Amino acid sequence: MNVIRRSVQVLAGALAAAGVMFLASCATLPPWKTMPTGTSVTYGQIEDYRRALAFIAWSDDPGIITLTVDNRQDFFNARYGMIVDQPARTAIQEALSKYQEWARLAVDNQVEITREISSVTLPQILLRSHGWEAEGERQVSFVFNARLGGSDTPRTTLQIRTRSFFYGSDQINLSDQQAGDFAKYMQDESVDGGYQQAKKKHDALDMFK
Repeated sequence: MNVIRRSVQVLAGALAAAGVMFLASCATLPPWKTMPTGTSVTYGQIEDYRRALAFIAWSDDPGIITLTVDNRQDFFNARYGMIVDQPARTAIQEALSKYQEWARLAVDNQVEITREISSVTLPQILLRSHGWEAEGERQVSFVFNARLGGSDTPRTTLQIRTRSFFYGSDQINLSDQQAGDFAKYMQDESVDGGYQQAKKKHDALDMFK
């Protein structure tokens, strides 16, 4: 009986370890966590006079970032954020790659067009008095837009349309260069670099106890 009990315990331990490794490899928050935790750093930003997008990494959750949106001219969508785990980041990277492909096609063929590339649903976070707090979801759609201006060369932009059931919709327009910056901040190297910064900051603060 003791041998059987010991075998069951060993098997249970192995399954638990495998579960932890699976979660780490997928870079997905476990179900009991509503949002990333630990020390945070902003490792990338895209700004203009209308809004600021911040790419934030967390010391407790490698591979997971939050993307915050600060709308400086829109009180209804003043500030919100979204949690981006590895599967969501892969979907976003594919959308950004498709945007770059379509931008080349539009320029080469002098085409005007507006067409949705893809969409992804992300957990939403809102800034409260005590900090960021998870609340609901946002559907995020990536839309390609090309328009002919004064010349025959199209001007391409990436429209990021977000919608939340209780908090309305928003549209973020990125220039071709800003879309390239967005793609850079979604790359594994950038995300890992942000995590390393957050971990280093956490370890430094942890000395003051």
